[in-house]
Amino acid sequence: MTEGLWKKSLAIFTLGFFGLCTAGAGLVDTLSSLPARKLIGDEAQQEQGKDRSAHFRDGSLAKRFEQGLRKKSRVRSWVLPVYAWNMFRFFDEGNQTIIAGKDGWIFLKDRVYVPPGYDDRIDKAIAPIAELNRKLKARGTTLVIMLVPRRSVVRGDRLPSGWDPHPEIEAKVMSVLAKHNIKATDLLPLFRSKVDDPLFHMVDSHWNDRAKVMASEAACRELGLVLPESERPNRLLVEYRCPAPGDLLGALGIAAGGTPIVPDSYDRIRPFDERRRRLRKQPNPESMPRIALTGTSYSYNTWITEYLYHFSGCRVHRASQPAVGATVPLRDFVKARKGDWPEFLVWEIPVYEIVHVKWGLKGLPEILTLLPE
Repeated sequence: MTEGLWKKSLAIFTLGFFGLCTAGAGLVDTLSSLPARKLIGDEAQQEQGKDRSAHFRDGSLAKRFEQGLRKKSRVRSWVLPVYAWNMFRFFDEGNQTIIAGKDGWIFLKDRVYVPPGYDDRIDKAIAPIAELNRKLKARGTTLVIMLVPRRSVVRGDRLPSGWDPHPEIEAKVMSVLAKHNIKATDLLPLFRSKVDDPLFHMVDSHWNDRAKVMASEAACRELGLVLPESERPNRLLVEYRCPAPGDLLGALGIAAGGTPIVPDSYDRIRPFDERRRRLRKQPNPESMPRIALTGTSYSYNTWITEYLYHFSGCRVHRASQPAVGATVPLRDFVKARKGDWPEFLVWEIPVYEIVHVKWGLKGLPEILTLLPE
Protein backbone atom coordinates (compact mmCIF):
# COMPACT_ATOMS: atom_id res chain seq x y z
CA MET A 1 0.00 0.00 0.00
CA THR A 2 1.44 3.37 -1.03
CA GLU A 3 1.95 6.08 1.59
CA GLY A 4 -0.72 8.32 0.03
CA LEU A 5 -3.32 5.57 0.02
CA TRP A 6 -2.46 4.66 3.62
CA LYS A 7 -2.92 8.27 4.79
CA LYS A 8 -6.20 8.55 2.89
CA SER A 9 -7.50 5.32 4.44
CA LEU A 10 -6.48 6.48 7.92
CA ALA A 11 -8.25 9.81 7.41
CA ILE A 12 -11.45 8.08 6.23
CA PHE A 13 -11.33 5.67 9.15
CA THR A 14 -10.76 8.52 11.66
CA LEU A 15 -13.62 10.61 10.28
CA GLY A 16 -15.89 7.59 10.12
CA PHE A 17 -15.06 6.54 13.67
CA PHE A 18 -15.61 10.10 14.93
CA GLY A 19 -18.95 10.31 13.12
CA LEU A 20 -20.02 6.91 14.44
CA CYS A 21 -19.13 7.90 18.04
CA THR A 22 -20.95 11.22 17.68
CA ALA A 23 -24.05 9.55 16.22
CA GLY A 24 -23.95 6.82 18.86
CA ALA A 25 -23.62 9.34 21.69
CA GLY A 26 -26.49 11.37 20.28
CA LEU A 27 -28.65 8.26 19.95
CA VAL A 28 -27.93 7.14 23.54
CA ASP A 29 -28.60 10.63 24.93
CA THR A 30 -31.83 10.88 22.93
CA LEU A 31 -33.19 7.48 23.94
CA SER A 32 -31.83 7.39 27.49
CA SER A 33 -31.08 10.87 28.76
CA LEU A 34 -30.60 11.55 32.46
CA PRO A 35 -33.74 12.68 34.30
CA ALA A 36 -33.81 16.45 34.62
CA ARG A 37 -33.98 18.01 38.05
CA LYS A 38 -37.37 19.64 38.53
CA LEU A 39 -37.09 23.39 39.09
CA ILE A 40 -39.72 25.45 40.86
CA GLY A 41 -40.26 29.07 41.89
CA ASP A 42 -37.51 31.63 41.39
CA GLU A 43 -35.00 29.05 40.19
CA ALA A 44 -37.31 27.94 37.37
CA GLN A 45 -37.98 31.55 36.34
CA GLN A 46 -34.26 32.31 36.27
CA GLU A 47 -33.56 29.34 33.99
CA GLN A 48 -36.40 30.34 31.66
CA GLY A 49 -35.04 33.88 31.51
CA LYS A 50 -31.59 32.59 30.58
CA ASP A 51 -33.13 30.50 27.76
CA ARG A 52 -35.05 33.50 26.38
CA SER A 53 -31.99 35.79 26.47
CA ALA A 54 -29.60 33.29 24.81
CA HIS A 55 -28.42 34.29 21.31
CA PHE A 56 -26.36 32.60 18.63
CA ARG A 57 -24.11 35.57 17.80
CA ASP A 58 -22.65 36.16 21.26
CA GLY A 59 -22.18 32.45 22.01
CA SER A 60 -24.70 32.40 24.86
CA LEU A 61 -26.94 29.95 22.98
CA ALA A 62 -24.05 27.51 22.57
CA LYS A 63 -23.25 27.93 26.26
CA ARG A 64 -26.83 27.09 27.23
CA PHE A 65 -26.68 24.02 24.97
CA GLU A 66 -23.46 22.94 26.66
CA GLN A 67 -24.99 23.42 30.12
CA GLY A 68 -28.00 21.35 29.08
CA LEU A 69 -25.76 18.52 27.88
CA ARG A 70 -23.90 18.49 31.19
CA LYS A 71 -27.19 17.99 33.02
CA LYS A 72 -28.87 15.49 30.67
CA SER A 73 -26.19 13.63 28.71
CA ARG A 74 -25.77 10.05 29.88
CA VAL A 75 -22.65 9.59 27.73
CA ARG A 76 -21.02 12.62 29.33
CA SER A 77 -21.83 11.23 32.78
CA TRP A 78 -19.76 8.17 31.81
CA VAL A 79 -16.87 9.83 29.97
CA LEU A 80 -16.25 13.18 31.69
CA PRO A 81 -15.32 11.81 35.15
CA VAL A 82 -12.65 9.60 33.58
CA TYR A 83 -11.40 12.48 31.42
CA ALA A 84 -11.33 14.93 34.35
CA TRP A 85 -9.54 12.41 36.57
CA ASN A 86 -6.80 11.80 34.01
CA MET A 87 -6.36 15.52 33.24
CA PHE A 88 -5.90 16.28 36.93
CA ARG A 89 -3.85 13.24 37.89
CA PHE A 90 -1.36 13.33 35.03
CA PHE A 91 -1.40 16.96 33.83
CA ASP A 92 -2.36 18.91 37.00
CA GLU A 93 -5.29 20.50 35.18
CA GLY A 94 -8.24 22.00 37.05
CA ASN A 95 -11.16 23.88 35.53
CA GLN A 96 -12.93 27.23 35.81
CA THR A 97 -13.66 26.76 39.51
CA ILE A 98 -10.85 24.46 40.68
CA ILE A 99 -7.11 25.02 41.19
CA ALA A 100 -5.00 21.89 40.88
CA GLY A 101 -2.50 22.14 43.72
CA LYS A 102 0.66 20.23 44.54
CA ASP A 103 0.71 16.56 45.51
CA GLY A 104 -2.94 15.99 44.64
CA TRP A 105 -4.46 18.90 46.60
CA ILE A 106 -7.50 20.72 45.16
CA PHE A 107 -8.58 24.30 45.94
CA LEU A 108 -11.63 26.39 45.06
CA LYS A 109 -10.58 29.48 43.10
CA ASP A 110 -13.09 31.80 44.75
CA ARG A 111 -11.70 30.87 48.16
CA VAL A 112 -8.10 31.49 47.15
CA TYR A 113 -8.33 34.66 45.08
CA VAL A 114 -9.21 37.69 47.21
CA PRO A 115 -10.44 40.74 45.26
CA PRO A 116 -8.77 44.08 46.08
CA GLY A 117 -10.25 46.24 48.82
CA TYR A 118 -10.47 43.50 51.43
CA ASP A 119 -9.46 45.88 54.26
CA ASP A 120 -12.67 47.85 53.81
CA ARG A 121 -14.74 44.66 53.51
CA ILE A 122 -13.31 43.38 56.79
CA ASP A 123 -14.19 46.62 58.58
CA LYS A 124 -17.71 46.67 57.11
CA ALA A 125 -18.35 43.00 57.97
CA ILE A 126 -17.16 43.25 61.58
CA ALA A 127 -18.89 46.55 62.47
CA PRO A 128 -22.35 44.87 62.72
CA ILE A 129 -20.78 41.98 64.67
CA ALA A 130 -19.76 44.55 67.27
CA GLU A 131 -23.37 45.70 67.47
CA LEU A 132 -24.52 42.07 67.70
CA ASN A 133 -22.02 41.53 70.51
CA ARG A 134 -23.44 44.50 72.42
CA LYS A 135 -27.05 43.36 72.02
CA LEU A 136 -26.24 39.80 73.10
CA LYS A 137 -24.43 41.09 76.19
CA ALA A 138 -27.61 42.97 77.12
CA ARG A 139 -29.35 39.57 77.11
CA GLY A 140 -26.68 37.97 79.29
CA THR A 141 -24.99 36.10 76.41
CA THR A 142 -21.26 36.22 75.69
CA LEU A 143 -20.42 35.94 71.98
CA VAL A 144 -17.31 34.04 70.88
CA ILE A 145 -16.32 33.87 67.20
CA MET A 146 -14.82 30.53 66.15
CA LEU A 147 -12.85 31.90 63.21
CA VAL A 148 -12.01 29.18 60.67
CA PRO A 149 -8.79 30.10 58.83
CA ARG A 150 -8.78 29.59 55.09
CA ARG A 151 -7.64 26.22 53.84
CA SER A 152 -5.49 27.94 51.18
CA VAL A 153 -3.57 29.73 53.96
CA VAL A 154 -3.14 26.80 56.35
CA ARG A 155 -1.98 24.66 53.42
CA GLY A 156 -0.52 27.42 51.28
CA ASP A 157 2.46 25.14 50.70
CA ARG A 158 0.20 23.06 48.45
CA LEU A 159 -0.87 25.94 46.20
CA PRO A 160 0.77 26.16 42.78
CA SER A 161 3.08 29.10 42.12
CA GLY A 162 1.39 32.35 41.13
CA TRP A 163 -1.48 32.18 43.62
CA ASP A 164 -1.45 34.54 46.61
CA PRO A 165 -4.26 34.06 49.17
CA HIS A 166 -2.95 37.05 51.20
CA PRO A 167 -2.21 35.16 54.45
CA GLU A 168 -2.08 38.46 56.36
CA ILE A 169 -5.88 38.65 56.18
CA GLU A 170 -6.43 36.29 59.14
CA ALA A 171 -4.34 38.54 61.42
CA LYS A 172 -6.20 41.60 60.11
CA VAL A 173 -9.57 40.05 60.94
CA MET A 174 -8.37 39.13 64.45
CA SER A 175 -7.07 42.66 65.06
CA VAL A 176 -10.36 44.28 64.02
CA LEU A 177 -12.33 41.86 66.23
CA ALA A 178 -10.03 42.70 69.15
CA LYS A 179 -10.46 46.44 68.49
CA HIS A 180 -14.22 45.96 68.97
CA ASN A 181 -13.67 43.80 72.10
CA ILE A 182 -15.17 40.74 70.42
CA LYS A 183 -13.92 37.40 71.75
CA ALA A 184 -12.52 35.15 69.01
CA THR A 185 -10.34 32.07 68.57
CA ASP A 186 -7.07 32.77 66.78
CA LEU A 187 -6.63 29.37 65.14
CA LEU A 188 -4.13 30.13 62.38
CA PRO A 189 -0.99 30.24 64.59
CA LEU A 190 -2.21 27.12 66.37
CA PHE A 191 -2.79 25.28 63.10
CA ARG A 192 0.57 26.36 61.68
CA SER A 193 2.33 24.92 64.73
CA LYS A 194 1.03 21.45 63.84
CA VAL A 195 3.26 20.72 60.87
CA ASP A 196 2.79 16.96 61.33
CA ASP A 197 -0.93 17.03 60.44
CA PRO A 198 -2.54 18.61 57.35
CA LEU A 199 -5.68 19.56 59.41
CA PHE A 200 -7.65 19.92 56.15
CA HIS A 201 -8.56 17.25 53.61
CA MET A 202 -6.80 17.10 50.24
CA VAL A 203 -9.86 16.94 47.98
CA ASP A 204 -12.50 18.24 50.38
CA SER A 205 -13.09 21.83 51.48
CA HIS A 206 -13.45 21.01 55.19
CA TRP A 207 -11.17 20.43 58.16
CA ASN A 208 -10.45 17.06 59.72
CA ASP A 209 -11.18 15.82 63.24
CA ARG A 210 -7.88 16.99 64.73
CA ALA A 211 -8.57 20.53 63.55
CA LYS A 212 -12.07 20.36 65.07
CA VAL A 213 -10.66 19.19 68.41
CA MET A 214 -8.12 22.01 68.42
CA ALA A 215 -10.80 24.59 67.52
CA SER A 216 -13.10 23.28 70.26
CA GLU A 217 -10.40 23.49 72.92
CA ALA A 218 -9.47 27.02 71.77
CA ALA A 219 -13.14 28.10 71.99
CA CYS A 220 -13.48 26.67 75.51
CA ARG A 221 -10.32 28.48 76.56
CA GLU A 222 -11.77 31.71 75.20
CA LEU A 223 -14.90 31.02 77.25
CA GLY A 224 -12.83 30.25 80.34
CA LEU A 225 -14.42 26.82 80.65
CA VAL A 226 -11.55 24.37 80.11
CA LEU A 227 -11.64 21.61 82.70
CA PRO A 228 -8.50 19.97 84.09
CA GLU A 229 -7.82 16.78 82.19
CA SER A 230 -8.65 14.61 85.22
CA GLU A 231 -12.14 16.17 85.47
CA ARG A 232 -13.22 15.83 81.85
CA PRO A 233 -16.38 13.76 81.29
CA ASN A 234 -14.97 11.53 78.56
CA ARG A 235 -11.82 10.68 76.64
CA LEU A 236 -11.10 11.65 73.04
CA LEU A 237 -9.38 8.78 71.22
CA VAL A 238 -8.60 7.82 67.63
CA GLU A 239 -11.22 5.24 66.71
CA TYR A 240 -9.58 4.29 63.42
CA ARG A 241 -8.02 5.74 60.28
CA CYS A 242 -10.65 6.28 57.58
CA PRO A 243 -10.79 7.55 53.98
CA ALA A 244 -11.22 11.31 53.67
CA PRO A 245 -14.32 12.83 52.05
CA GLY A 246 -14.07 14.61 48.71
CA ASP A 247 -16.72 17.27 48.07
CA LEU A 248 -14.38 19.08 45.64
CA LEU A 249 -14.33 16.12 43.25
CA GLY A 250 -17.79 17.05 41.97
CA ALA A 251 -16.61 20.58 41.11
CA LEU A 252 -13.70 19.02 39.25
CA GLY A 253 -16.08 16.77 37.30
CA ILE A 254 -15.26 13.54 39.10
CA ALA A 255 -18.10 11.64 40.70
CA ALA A 256 -17.75 11.30 44.47
CA GLY A 257 -16.90 7.76 45.41
CA GLY A 258 -15.19 7.12 42.10
CA THR A 259 -11.54 6.35 41.50
CA PRO A 260 -9.50 8.17 44.16
CA ILE A 261 -7.03 10.74 42.83
CA VAL A 262 -4.58 10.34 45.69
CA PRO A 263 -4.69 8.31 48.89
CA ASP A 264 -6.03 10.57 51.64
CA SER A 265 -7.16 9.50 55.08
CA TYR A 266 -7.54 11.00 58.54
CA ASP A 267 -7.83 9.99 62.18
CA ARG A 268 -11.47 9.59 63.21
CA ILE A 269 -11.62 10.98 66.76
CA ARG A 270 -14.56 10.04 68.98
CA PRO A 271 -15.45 10.23 72.69
CA PHE A 272 -14.95 7.12 74.84
CA ASP A 273 -15.67 6.32 78.46
CA GLU A 274 -13.11 5.09 80.99
CA ARG A 275 -13.64 1.50 79.85
CA ARG A 276 -12.85 2.52 76.25
CA ARG A 277 -16.43 2.12 75.06
CA ARG A 278 -17.36 4.59 72.37
CA LEU A 279 -20.03 7.09 73.35
CA ARG A 280 -22.89 8.18 71.12
CA LYS A 281 -23.43 11.67 69.84
CA GLN A 282 -25.97 13.37 72.08
CA PRO A 283 -29.02 15.21 70.68
CA ASN A 284 -29.73 18.84 71.50
CA PRO A 285 -30.73 19.24 75.17
CA GLU A 286 -34.44 19.85 75.74
CA SER A 287 -33.74 23.13 77.54
CA MET A 288 -31.10 25.67 76.51
CA PRO A 289 -27.71 24.74 78.05
CA ARG A 290 -24.91 27.16 78.90
CA ILE A 291 -23.34 26.92 75.42
CA ALA A 292 -24.97 27.21 71.98
CA LEU A 293 -23.13 26.71 68.69
CA THR A 294 -24.15 28.10 65.30
CA GLY A 295 -22.33 28.33 61.99
CA THR A 296 -21.72 26.64 58.65
CA SER A 297 -20.94 23.11 57.48
CA TYR A 298 -17.64 23.32 59.41
CA SER A 299 -19.66 22.84 62.60
CA TYR A 300 -22.75 21.07 61.21
CA ASN A 301 -23.21 17.31 61.40
CA THR A 302 -19.86 16.87 63.09
CA TRP A 303 -18.74 15.89 66.55
CA ILE A 304 -17.73 19.43 67.54
CA THR A 305 -20.51 19.55 70.15
CA GLU A 306 -19.03 16.45 71.79
CA TYR A 307 -15.54 17.94 71.64
CA LEU A 308 -16.81 21.13 73.31
CA TYR A 309 -18.47 18.96 75.95
CA HIS A 310 -15.21 17.09 76.51
CA PHE A 311 -13.26 20.27 77.28
CA SER A 312 -15.96 22.23 79.14
CA GLY A 313 -18.21 19.63 80.76
CA CYS A 314 -21.20 21.60 79.36
CA ARG A 315 -23.74 20.20 76.95
CA VAL A 316 -24.10 22.22 73.76
CA HIS A 317 -27.12 23.29 71.70
CA ARG A 318 -26.17 22.99 68.02
CA ALA A 319 -27.85 25.32 65.51
CA SER A 320 -25.41 25.13 62.58
CA GLN A 321 -26.58 24.54 59.00
CA PRO A 322 -24.77 23.52 55.80
CA ALA A 323 -24.63 25.33 52.45
CA VAL A 324 -26.35 28.55 53.55
CA GLY A 325 -23.48 30.68 54.86
CA ALA A 326 -22.82 31.81 58.42
CA THR A 327 -25.63 34.34 58.90
CA VAL A 328 -28.70 32.22 58.04
CA PRO A 329 -28.17 29.74 60.92
CA LEU A 330 -27.59 32.64 63.31
CA ARG A 331 -30.76 34.36 62.09
CA ASP A 332 -32.82 31.20 62.59
CA PHE A 333 -31.31 30.70 66.05
CA VAL A 334 -32.17 34.28 67.08
CA LYS A 335 -35.70 33.97 65.67
CA ALA A 336 -36.32 30.84 67.72
CA ARG A 337 -35.38 32.43 71.04
CA LYS A 338 -38.18 33.13 73.48
CA GLY A 339 -36.09 34.44 76.31
CA ASP A 340 -34.07 31.22 76.60
CA TRP A 341 -30.68 32.70 75.77
CA PRO A 342 -27.50 30.70 76.44
CA GLU A 343 -24.73 32.01 78.62
CA PHE A 344 -22.28 31.59 75.73
CA LEU A 345 -22.88 31.67 71.97
CA VAL A 346 -20.12 30.26 69.78
CA TRP A 347 -20.51 31.52 66.21
CA GLU A 348 -18.35 29.63 63.72
CA ILE A 349 -17.39 31.82 60.74
CA PRO A 350 -15.01 30.89 57.90
CA VAL A 351 -12.66 33.79 57.14
CA TYR A 352 -13.51 33.66 53.44
CA GLU A 353 -17.09 34.67 54.26
CA ILE A 354 -15.76 37.93 55.72
CA VAL A 355 -13.32 38.98 52.99
CA HIS A 356 -14.97 37.88 49.76
CA VAL A 357 -17.47 40.02 47.86
CA LYS A 358 -19.71 36.98 47.27
CA TRP A 359 -20.39 36.49 50.99
CA GLY A 360 -19.47 39.45 53.21
CA LEU A 361 -21.70 38.16 56.05
CA LYS A 362 -24.80 39.42 54.28
CA GLY A 363 -27.89 39.27 56.43
CA LEU A 364 -26.44 40.70 59.65
CA PRO A 365 -28.55 43.90 59.50
CA GLU A 366 -31.71 41.77 59.45
CA ILE A 367 -30.49 39.84 62.49
CA LEU A 368 -29.90 43.06 64.39
CA THR A 369 -33.52 44.09 63.80
CA LEU A 370 -34.57 40.84 65.52
CA LEU A 371 -32.82 42.04 68.68
CA PRO A 372 -34.63 45.21 69.77
CA GLU A 373 -33.22 47.36 72.55
